[in-house]
Amino acid sequence: MIDSLQVVLRTAPEDTSKVKTLNALSWYLRSAGEMIKARAYADTAIALAGRLDFKVGSATAYNVLALLDVSKGNYESALQNHNIAFKFNEEIGNKRGMATNFSNMGLVYWVQSNYPEALKKFTAALTLAEEIGDKRTIIGVYNNIGSIYGAQGNYPEALKNFLSTLKLAREVGDKYATAVSLKNVGSVYGYQGKSIEATEYFKEHLGLMEELGNKEGIAYAYDQIGATLEKQDKHDAALDTFLIALKLFEEIGERRSIALLHNHIGSVYIGMTNYPEALHSFQAALNVREELADKEGISESYGSIGRVYAKQAASLSPDEANEKYQESIVYTNKSLVLAKEVGYRAGIKGAYKQLTETYTSMGDYKNALKYQNLFIALKDSLLNNETTRKLEQLRTQFEVEKAVAEEKVQQEKLLAEQEFLSEKEHAELQVRHELGIAEAKAQEEKAIAVANLRYQMALEEARTEQEKQLAEQQFQSELKIAEENARHQLELGNEKAKQEQNDAEDREQAERERVERKRRNEIMLTALAILGIIALFVALLIRQRNLKRRAIEKAETVRKMAELELQSLRAQLNPHFMFNSLNAIQELILLEDNDKSHTYLARFSKLLRMLLENANSPFIPLARELEFLELYLSLENLRIPDLKYSIHTDPDIDTEKVRIPNMILQPYIENAIWHGLSHKKMGNRELQLRVQRQAEGVQYEIEDNGIGRKKAAELRSEYRKEHKSKGMELLTKRFRLLNEEYRFDIKTNVSDVLDHEEVAGTLVTIHAPWEIVQEYEQSA
Repeated sequence: MIDSLQVVLRTAPEDTSKVKTLNALSWYLRSAGEMIKARAYADTAIALAGRLDFKVGSATAYNVLALLDVSKGNYESALQNHNIAFKFNEEIGNKRGMATNFSNMGLVYWVQSNYPEALKKFTAALTLAEEIGDKRTIIGVYNNIGSIYGAQGNYPEALKNFLSTLKLAREVGDKYATAVSLKNVGSVYGYQGKSIEATEYFKEHLGLMEELGNKEGIAYAYDQIGATLEKQDKHDAALDTFLIALKLFEEIGERRSIALLHNHIGSVYIGMTNYPEALHSFQAALNVREELADKEGISESYGSIGRVYAKQAASLSPDEANEKYQESIVYTNKSLVLAKEVGYRAGIKGAYKQLTETYTSMGDYKNALKYQNLFIALKDSLLNNETTRKLEQLRTQFEVEKAVAEEKVQQEKLLAEQEFLSEKEHAELQVRHELGIAEAKAQEEKAIAVANLRYQMALEEARTEQEKQLAEQQFQSELKIAEENARHQLELGNEKAKQEQNDAEDREQAERERVERKRRNEIMLTALAILGIIALFVALLIRQRNLKRRAIEKAETVRKMAELELQSLRAQLNPHFMFNSLNAIQELILLEDNDKSHTYLARFSKLLRMLLENANSPFIPLARELEFLELYLSLENLRIPDLKYSIHTDPDIDTEKVRIPNMILQPYIENAIWHGLSHKKMGNRELQLRVQRQAEGVQYEIEDNGIGRKKAAELRSEYRKEHKSKGMELLTKRFRLLNEEYRFDIKTNVSDVLDHEEVAGTLVTIHAPWEIVQEYEQSA
């Protein structure tokens, strides 16, 4: 194309066709990256168009110069050239070109993050495009406005503009514009957390891209669909979708997108607890980003790898876990260093959070507190930035509304001026018409008078000289009177015309003053309203932050006190069990029963280790609690050989995901053994723990075939008169604290087991709602 245009240019005459050829060459050379040559051709086009007074050619050439300035980052020069092009288009009344100039200026302001000015220009472009019915330009402007609102986090306004774009794109049958609009609408729904709606739009977007054969668009569509599936915890479907997108990006050779897809796949593997594959995917993303020297991406990959090592450590023994935690710290620190270097605030925040959790899991509370404080400080800083962003959004909205109001006033002023000019022209025509009538009438009267006099003179030719003189005098007198009448009529006509012209000017001045007063009043009212809203918003925000800070401080104090109380209660494992266990061990050692004493000591030490590991955790996985109870019951079985126990778990319950408050089952089991089963003289001593899934939560049932509550109470009153048991009282207090701290209700019920109306044991029922799992996951 460039070569053929250069051939045409050599033989082109010095006319407008040569200007068009020069502009086309500069346009194609810019697209090919030949910026210097493109600028030279554009300058030549401007010079020739100026000599020919070819304003369309001049406007096009200045537009090309502006685009060349944008590519070099010379935004001020770009805006100047767009303004010059706009003036040329305005002179020739080219509204389509004017709309394009406004839109291009909006894009320059957008690149500079000057959203208020960008929105003003886009709004002006939209007004012109709607006037001439240019739907394609309207589509582009709506997309640009929606993208600006999306960048500001104003998703309702962004969605409104993108839906308008989608409607118009479908009306004109532009499949590519329709596909882009579908993607934009889906993205907004995704940001709002509406995954199902987002998926529907992304799927329609994918269908259009496949119809158009746009491989890059297809790949991006699969990536977006995979992200929405992952948010819905549909890990298998998300993984399959991401793998399709990865293959397409590898065929295209889009390296940054390849790295991003590896990262997305790693996140899915974390959700599936497949940590080796997650590490493999994050490492693949890291390799690509290192080749691209993408420091922000490298920081993100380091953080992801550190997160995987920390999650791996949580399921390992202490020695193995410590090694993984150390690897997690190394990678997380690498992420933090790079994030600070490039100013990647989200990466810094994520690194602080991960280091806090890792050091907490290791029991290094000093370092955990250090990074927790850094995390909180950065979070507060980001909150302040968010507040600033919202205020900037309000200011932008005010500026746009102000621009719209000014545009409206300008339109009213223009209409008033046109109306005045029309009235003035009408008045001038009327004056000229009346002057013509007066002049014609005067001429007619003069002609009549002259004719009459001539007639009289002809009749009196035969009369005496004296009569003739009298007739001449009479003629001169009448002629003078006729002339005076004509002059008088002419003066009256002129005075009337001047009066009407003065009246028209007075009306024009009054109309101008009225329009100006109206404009000032509207701007003042709009400004006062916006300032009032901003002041109210700031006051409410400050009040809300103060209330929130006081509430957080109060809640934190209450939470810490409750947590300390809960830790104290969790630590109060019945000392009888400790002493009896040690006595049992001593007895086995004295009897030289080495195997049993070794077994007892190993289990007892493991039990103590589990108690220490769980001491600071308000919630633990159900699997860990059941493991603890199994170990505890095995120790009690060594002490009471005829004790038979069983633990039944509903197969529909995922014991790794379901959480349970630490040590809420053991006191009931211990109570059943010590007060129900240990006093039983005849028959088997049996104890059952059943875990069942229900619609509202998980139900735990502890059933023994001991002597029952009434008999146990009698024995306690008989043999331990001076001892007052606080076991149930402490457990009740613990439930109350848990309910106050986490706002959910754990219900317990203790009843007798009857056999032929005889007490045959005790049944304890504990109901824990599903909110416990949610609370744990939010705090994790």
